[in-house]
Amino acid sequence: MRVLAWLPLAATLLLIWTVPAVHALPNEILIAQKSAQDYFEQSKARFMRKDYQGAIEDGTKAIRLEPDVAANYIIRGFPRASLKDYQGAIEDYTKAISLEPNNATAYRFRASARNSLKDYQGTIADCTQAIRLEPNNADAYTKRASARHDLNDYQGAIEDYAKAISLEPNNASVYFYRGSARASQKDYQGAIEDYTSSIHLDPKDLFNYFSRAHAREALKDYQGAIEDYTNAIRIYPKFDYVYFDRANARYLLEDYQGAKSDWQKAADLFLESGNMKGYQMAIDKQKMLRQTRH
Repeated sequence: MRVLAWLPLAATLLLIWTVPAVHALPNEILIAQKSAQDYFEQSKARFMRKDYQGAIEDGTKAIRLEPDVAANYIIRGFPRASLKDYQGAIEDYTKAISLEPNNATAYRFRASARNSLKDYQGTIADCTQAIRLEPNNADAYTKRASARHDLNDYQGAIEDYAKAISLEPNNASVYFYRGSARASQKDYQGAIEDYTSSIHLDPKDLFNYFSRAHAREALKDYQGAIEDYTNAIRIYPKFDYVYFDRANARYLLEDYQGAKSDWQKAADLFLESGNMKGYQMAIDKQKMLRQTRH
């Protein structure tokens, strides 16, 4: 009763009469004391654990307590996007922007959600706003480059990837994506250079080798292509399309036995994965080989 000793007697009695059972106090007090910041941090922690629904619920609680804080909408937008509720995520990021028009993070993540809905023009517009607010953010240039690539603006994509590379020169994926844009422009030598840079930074990414092989094949460097396909196979021996494409390169070098072996391996892997279209392509190639060899 030490806490109550200096309260007037009437107030003390009223407090005692109106308080529920003592054992119920701690939980009720704890719940009452939770702030918007508590729910915000809890949402973030749940998101990191991939408890996306729980993260949304905590984000909603933070919003109820502090509806005018942009960060609360952003933190709820993350798990919504992770659950592929892109429209819901866009609504949250839009609300955040209405509260903080200079929030570059909200523009960048709304751009990602719009890109997932194939709203490439909307993606570009949001990335452009993010770049205006944070001109040294490589992620905004990379996202805008991707949208430009999807709209067949390969030169615009290459320029944005180049800017991203200047800001983050050790990001292997940006070299890879610029290589893809260059390949789309039929600049196969430039693509090879970018794929090679990506390989130096990330030598275990099989798609670097797979894509460089295609560029080498386009330049009729079939032996170089075979070497890259082989490296991709070493990384992932069950990659069906690599065997199929290596067979094509071997066929063009008149290594018919090697081509036959690879097409058969591709057919087996396609069948194993249930890819009947791929399986039929590999069988047709073997038939073609038999016909041309007789």
